[in-house]
Amino acid sequence: FADIWQKFPRWLWYAFWYPYARFMAHRSFLSHFPLISTIIRIGYSMMPLFTMACFLPTITITVWDTIPWMDIARLAGLVFIGLTISDLFHYLADIIL
Repeated sequence: FADIWQKFPRWLWYAFWYPYARFMAHRSFLSHFPLISTIIRIGYSMMPLFTMACFLPTITITVWDTIPWMDIARLAGLVFIGLTISDLFHYLADIIL
């Protein structure tokens, strides 16, 4: 995993998250409150995929039909629950510390 991270241009990662960090104050309600912050971060991180789907509709439609949606929905639900629990613990740690 470390080799992959060293090859990945860090500036691309920082450039992607810079607008989010600029508009979301750290430890604010929108950036830390469980459920709300999870939805905002997932929506923000999915923007490149939504943008690509708008500009490449024929590829999107072809891929869309081949996806096993029940498996994806189950996995997405579990990931969302995990991210929300992580946000909850982060929020509680900020209150305690």
